[in-house]
Amino acid sequence: MPATAPRSTPAARWKGKARADQPAKRNEGDGGAGGVVLALDMVGGGFYEAVYTLPVSIGSSGQNLSLQVDTGSSDMWMASTACSSSACSNTKGRQYNMDSGSGRPTGATFDITYLAGDVHGPIYWDTVNVGGYNIDNQAFAAATQVDSEPLENLFDGILGLALPINSVIAQQLPPVTGNTPDGAPFTSNLFGMTPTTSAPSARFLSLTLSRPDSDETPSMLGIGRHPSQIVPDPSKIRYSTVESQNSDGIFFWQSSVRAITVYVDGEAKPINVGRSHSGAVFPSAVLDSGVPYILATTAIANGIYGAMGIGPASDGNFGNGAPSPRPDDGPPPRRRLLELRGPHPDRERPARTARDGLADMILGVPFLRNTYTVMAYDSPDANGVFPTHDNAALLDDESLNSSIHPRLGLLGLTNATQALDEFHT
Repeated sequence: MPATAPRSTPAARWKGKARADQPAKRNEGDGGAGGVVLALDMVGGGFYEAVYTLPVSIGSSGQNLSLQVDTGSSDMWMASTACSSSACSNTKGRQYNMDSGSGRPTGATFDITYLAGDVHGPIYWDTVNVGGYNIDNQAFAAATQVDSEPLENLFDGILGLALPINSVIAQQLPPVTGNTPDGAPFTSNLFGMTPTTSAPSARFLSLTLSRPDSDETPSMLGIGRHPSQIVPDPSKIRYSTVESQNSDGIFFWQSSVRAITVYVDGEAKPINVGRSHSGAVFPSAVLDSGVPYILATTAIANGIYGAMGIGPASDGNFGNGAPSPRPDDGPPPRRRLLELRGPHPDRERPARTARDGLADMILGVPFLRNTYTVMAYDSPDANGVFPTHDNAALLDDESLNSSIHPRLGLLGLTNATQALDEFHT
């Protein structure tokens, strides 16, 4: 998750694009208005090196690349054939061909600095196909320099799924109404496609992440559709409001944390979460699939591990634990974070999360492995059903932009008894 850029341009607006059906790896659904559920690949090794990527098709030639699904950033970038960094060579030749003929340079340059590392390169327009949704003139960075990103075969770049307003590319190329090429991020173009029957009628994305040692929960990305095997009853998903990071709007999938409970030998030990470092009544947490850890302020980390009699090691890191945070609405969903090995929050780690006072916790991959996570641009009804957007009149620039009401949904997936048994074996 990159540092928040100062707002000097209007918030990203929804823009219509054409759709064409292309071969795609999918689990469920046919795309279009009905949405689709796509299988993700888990690459890398171990609990803390695993990266979840999605196959995408680039350009008129249909070049196949795999991009990490990253809910903590808003831009798309991929290693290019002009990249000489060692990270790009790890992709084994899976790099965007800047001379393919279909891509067009925009004249703008992409520069982003993460907590550790950075990415640099020209911004291109080209056709991008994700799960059968074909977007012409999608803006993305063709990276010519990549530092401290563990790219490898089937991990060729990033697909940012945070809120559009946080897009670095959109700062360079402000989004406009209509089909004129601009810098709108992927999610804006996806939900604003025309004709409206080509776009997902329900404006939400969802995510499940598997564990390296288990196939009980598959890794999937839902686009306007819930996976039926995970969500037989959408009313069970608990939604909370998404918090604004500052007066400029909502940049990340962030919500308040009302409670954290640690279970020690079957005994529930509530943690005093205190107030947020920002002065808010409750601490805040950002859900970020691009971070392999759970990060927290010193006060929260000490409270979690202190309940188990664990303090930081000599290197400043903590050990494993099993906290169960609760979103700000309703009772806590059942889940365990048995893979939690978060670094001490005062130590830098390679991650796309810029702390910068944005949140008290970053709930990365270990948390997301225990939940079905819904990132919605509308509020569902009591039955968990989203309003549909199939009226062309909604494509009016200002009215559609003002209709975005982000909600964050969570459904616990982890069986507590089974998880504890596995944890102790």
